Amino acid sequence: TIKTMLNVQVMFPEGEYFDQVKVNELYLTTLNGPITILGDHAPMVTILDIGVCSLKIENNWKSFVGVGGYAEVIDNNVIILMRDIIEIKDKAIEDVMSEIQQSLSSLKDAKTLKLKMEAAQEIRLKTMILNALARER
Repeated sequence: TIKTMLNVQVMFPEGEYFDQVKVNELYLTTLNGPITILGDHAPMVTILDIGVCSLKIENNWKSFVGVGGYAEVIDNNVIILMRDIIEIKDKAIEDVMSEIQQSLSSLKDAKTLKLKMEAAQEIRLKTMILNALARER
């Protein structure tokens, strides 16, 4: 059977990240948790959280970390507006694991609530980068 493709456009303040790319499947991290969008999905608008975004293009996953925004799905067209995008293509799992360990040490050593919150946010972001790397493997 032929699956319906999605036309996906991903934008963020610096410009377009993807422009009308044809996608078999789309994985997004919303405020309510992860969702998968396939062809002929019901119309919807959702708020995106910090997390993994993956596009399945010709059976290969292209992933990145999105930093908030929203997605709109109408008639197999998906528009994603992100506050920011973190590329993972030049990152190694070992390096990200080391960065997480450093952030855990910073959290442990933090003396103020502000420093603790910053370290916790950094751990969350690095964990999302690790998850995005895992999706592409």
